[in-house]
Amino acid sequence: SNPFSSVFNRYGSQSINDYTALVRSSNVYMARIAIRMGDGQYRRNQSLIIDKEKSFNTLRYNYSKFGLGVKTGIDLPGEQTGVKGNIQQATGGQTFHFSIGQFDTYTPLQLAQYVSTIANGGYRMQPQIVKEIREPSEKSGELGKLVKGFEPKVLNKIDATESEIKHVQSAMRGVFNDARGTGSGYFKNKPYNPAGKTGTAEAVELDKNGKSVRIWNSTLIAYAPYTNPEIAISIVIPAAYTYDQKDHRMNQKIGTRVFDAYFDLKEKRAKDAGKDEQDKEDSQEE
Repeated sequence: SNPFSSVFNRYGSQSINDYTALVRSSNVYMARIAIRMGDGQYRRNQSLIIDKEKSFNTLRYNYSKFGLGVKTGIDLPGEQTGVKGNIQQATGGQTFHFSIGQFDTYTPLQLAQYVSTIANGGYRMQPQIVKEIREPSEKSGELGKLVKGFEPKVLNKIDATESEIKHVQSAMRGVFNDARGTGSGYFKNKPYNPAGKTGTAEAVELDKNGKSVRIWNSTLIAYAPYTNPEIAISIVIPAAYTYDQKDHRMNQKIGTRVFDAYFDLKEKRAKDAGKDEQDKEDSQEE
């Protein structure tokens, strides 16, 4: 097959662990994990020995715990679960691609649920559009009688220790804050202390002339603040650029704009609330 390597290291070897593998986005590290999951052996310039079905199924099963490839449970009809690749037709080497987030395709909502599960300590929560249903109110500015409220619902808990989850959280923070993190160029030193993971997935599309063109889908998952999360986002840009073009980092540009807008609005509302409270106190003193 074609060589399988990491973007940051096309030549030579470097020492790397699970933390730096996430921070720097190491394809090779994840491929090694896929080989171990399939009880495989890798030898340079030799055929790969691997139980591909075991590797694929182990990865797919664990991905589903985070909401990837399964229904998120959102209170809307017609939810899709993405597209699953055909394991029987796949080669053993394609387990490498699956280990880095390719082969199966996920929805933006699944990606948001996935990063939320990591952010909140391992609880996969049901996404909800409706918080409560109320009767109409006859008075302007007042809420009507509560008909039904919807409480947060936990779909499942990840079977990982607290220290393991915190280790992944720490690495996701490193993606945005470590000097060589793949998202540090746009997120480093942001006051809202974000964490997350950048992503690029290779695909093939047909151009207007029917010719196959290799393209990159650009993605981003993120949450903030790192210590006490309030907001989680996912960004997916299909066919963001072609294989021979330079990555424009549009996923990260959009992500910073979303976070900036959210926390600017939060700060403004806090100031307005403080001003209203002060005006109330001044009025009472008079």
